[in-house]
Amino acid sequence: MRRQASQQSLPIEKRPPDARSLLTETTIRSVVYSFYIKVKEDDLLASVFEPRLDGHWDEHLDTMVDFWSSVLLSTGRYHGRPLTIHSEIGEVTPEMWARWLQLFGEASREHASEPVAALLSQRAEQIAGHLSRSVEIIRAAQAQET
Repeated sequence: MRRQASQQSLPIEKRPPDARSLLTETTIRSVVYSFYIKVKEDDLLASVFEPRLDGHWDEHLDTMVDFWSSVLLSTGRYHGRPLTIHSEIGEVTPEMWARWLQLFGEASREHASEPVAALLSQRAEQIAGHLSRSVEIIRAAQAQET
């Protein structure tokens, strides 16, 4: 009985490249910009973003490129507090998080290779899950205080 060789046992030159090694700042920028074009045109999400970012879209896009660069490439350029920001947005629903993930996945698949798009989508799902759970905990604690 013959066992299949794992990726770890393959010689280095025959291993498929790690998605992170294929990811570039240019890809991150393309995905972020494409995603927010989709957001602006989306009936569900535009109503959340537009009032907050009207006149400040360029600054937000730069911040989001820094965020994703920090998350995926460990550049350390993002110094914001996403949990605080998202907890202050009262009308974010589970449907909005799902739509956010859908549009981000679309943008990722349009602008990144398959392994990179999968990495982007995986990290987006982790981040959205963490943020949505944390926001619910904060809201529940605030409701108990009132």
